[in-house]
Amino acid sequence: MGEAARYEPAGDQPQRESPTRDHISDMLHCITHVATPKGSKPVLKTMVTTACEKNCYYCPFRAGRSSTRRVTFQPDELAQTFDRMQQAKLVDGLFLSSGIIRGGVTMQDKIIDTAEIIRRKYGYRGYVHLKIMPGAQYDQVRRAIFTFADIPARVGRLDVPRVVRGIESADLVAALAHAQASGADQAAVAEYILANMSQRMAESLREELRERGPVRRKDGERAQNLLIAAIRERADSGEITLVVPEDDEDGA
Repeated sequence: MGEAARYEPAGDQPQRESPTRDHISDMLHCITHVATPKGSKPVLKTMVTTACEKNCYYCPFRAGRSSTRRVTFQPDELAQTFDRMQQAKLVDGLFLSSGIIRGGVTMQDKIIDTAEIIRRKYGYRGYVHLKIMPGAQYDQVRRAIFTFADIPARVGRLDVPRVVRGIESADLVAALAHAQASGADQAAVAEYILANMSQRMAESLREELRERGPVRRKDGERAQNLLIAAIRERADSGEITLVVPEDDEDGA
């Protein structure tokens, strides 16, 4: 899980999962510090499970290595543990991987489910790095990497009003202002959103955008993440259907 746990002796059934206790102290050895332009950042570097059905010789978690401790989290349990650590200011980021039990597709779902609980239930908008599992399906990858730049290609024109309906005006203005100041590609996304909402709402937002000063990058990215979260929530509930680009369909 963390560096200190790579060769921790325990267990002799590498393909058998066992639950972990819900104690932050159990996860302290999984904190690693990564270098960023703003200095060192504490990141929780962990796994959904250290059990694995594969026997890749290079991997310390391989099925054939009986001395490795085997621990498994459920997505909601791991998300809650991360939130508690983040609230305690022990970590400010997540690097999430996993061993493989019942196939890569199953584990990819658990990885993505964990990240979505962290984003939606606990509202975390910081750094999250997700491992792509061997055998993961294409739609799982698309689900994991949906970004602000994907909006014109993935959100239909008629669905834009449904998406922005639940977003606070101040957050929507911040998201659009940050996009307009971030280059032609992002500005095109902002224009797509404005062009596909009611004329009255678009005119009001354009006026606010003209009057508003520069948006801090942190605030702009937070607002864009709120918009992305709203899109995912509406797609999951069936209120909207995300478009599959033609080139993706051809390559499927």
